[in-house]
Amino acid sequence: MTPDDGRGRVVDLRQFAKDWAHETPESRARMVAARPRRFRWYHRFNARRRDLARIAAVAHALCDRDGVEVPDWVWRHRSRRHIMIGGRPATDTPWVRLVQAEAPAACSYHRVWFDPASIEDIRVHGFRDYPA
Repeated sequence: MTPDDGRGRVVDLRQFAKDWAHETPESRARMVAARPRRFRWYHRFNARRRDLARIAAVAHALCDRDGVEVPDWVWRHRSRRHIMIGGRPATDTPWVRLVQAEAPAACSYHRVWFDPASIEDIRVHGFRDYPA
């Protein structure tokens, strides 16, 4: 993922989901075929240490949802703690419990939680593209 822009690098994950929506099934498999690498070696020791788990959770959820085979690298990345997609801890609050109840099944495996709307193709300015 790119350097942090203050929004927890969630923008990159949402852009990936948006790009995914515009690809063919064959292209989608190629999008997740290569294992992502850390941006810098020292990110293993700072707040970015969970980035690979976050990427894996999104890739896993998209693959499950759209019938694409989950690549092997996805299974290797899990967060040690339960976190939200933005990287904050998943504390026991009513909102977090609601997100966990509605989350894709892949979230539980990776311990990275987000609601299904986070990986939908939401068009520019937040307006969805509804059929006429």
